[in-house]
Amino acid sequence: MVLSLAFAAVLGHRICHSIVPNVEDAWCDTSCNGKTQNCVAEFCECEPSLHCKSLSKAVKRSWCNDNCAVGNCPATLCSCPEGAATAPAAESAPAAETAPGVATAPTPVPAEDSPPLVQAPAPTAVPVADAPDAPAPVVASPLNTTAPVTKGCAAMTSVTAEQLQCVFPMLDAASASTYAKSATSKMGPLLGTTCAWAAFFGNVGVESFQLTLWKEIGCKTQPPFCGRGPLQLTGTTNYNFCASQPSCGCPNIATQIESAAKNADVGFGTAACIWGALFGSSLSPLADGTRTGFIKTCCKIHQGHYPCKHTEQYANREEYWRTASTCFGVPASADNQYLRTSRPSVLHISKEDDARQDGANRWFAEQQALQARRFDL
Repeated sequence: MVLSLAFAAVLGHRICHSIVPNVEDAWCDTSCNGKTQNCVAEFCECEPSLHCKSLSKAVKRSWCNDNCAVGNCPATLCSCPEGAATAPAAESAPAAETAPGVATAPTPVPAEDSPPLVQAPAPTAVPVADAPDAPAPVVASPLNTTAPVTKGCAAMTSVTAEQLQCVFPMLDAASASTYAKSATSKMGPLLGTTCAWAAFFGNVGVESFQLTLWKEIGCKTQPPFCGRGPLQLTGTTNYNFCASQPSCGCPNIATQIESAAKNADVGFGTAACIWGALFGSSLSPLADGTRTGFIKTCCKIHQGHYPCKHTEQYANREEYWRTASTCFGVPASADNQYLRTSRPSVLHISKEDDARQDGANRWFAEQQALQARRFDL
């Protein structure tokens, strides 16, 4: 279970270590204590914090929690609750650092100048052949499977070709039929509600331009492991991670990288991995039918964390989300205001041409906004 940022701030820095052979202790320590939490319980285990407090502006709470645990707890710098277990000073710390007021720990960096820990990437899975005594672990699939069925979010475990064309008018009938079958097979059990399907396709609409571009143009981001599939799986680490996930069903994706762009089942398999496991838990519970819930999924997929900055850039994703919500029968509400009147095309040749042109305009505008802010797809 990933700790919330607020809770982690109270606990301070925890001592974390790996409990599996192919994940290093350093990854767990960084991921479980970073500003953006990514502490996967199947990979890491953390010791409880002592709940110590800093008494000096020059010392951070995390320093007190780490050092008081080994007996180096200067009374002028730190205060710990009564009964907190600490190691004897003589056994756990050098004599020069154990006497309060005589010699303190290395000069700490002031909290306001200390850069936050950055979330470490997901660990790279080790092939079973390289670790015969302890096969590489996998995360149970999917995590936190579906969003709850509510008055506004009805149960939905499959999508039809007609519904897909309703959301993405640029798709021809043959492609819509193929993609609907693959999406149902890979995403149906993971999404589970109309609201989650709408949020998923809201992101897919921009990431793959209405499922018409399955590989990043120019393959510029971390080539050759650039974006591929409906949600644009990107980066060596993430390709390896998804190769180990049952939800993906793509054990060869790290060596057969083009399969995510050429095979619909593999492509939607990578989407299931991203949506259901890459961030430590499924994104489906975030998709509660509200705009806020949808923006959370955008932040996670595009920036890796929530809250995130520059959410105004997700206007095009929101348009797809509203369209999908209408196509899937999600009722309008004060929070969502789905059923607003769309602006007609100036040319207005036909509904189909209007839809294609509107989609192209939205996609091109978002690419310009992303490149202006230097955000990767």
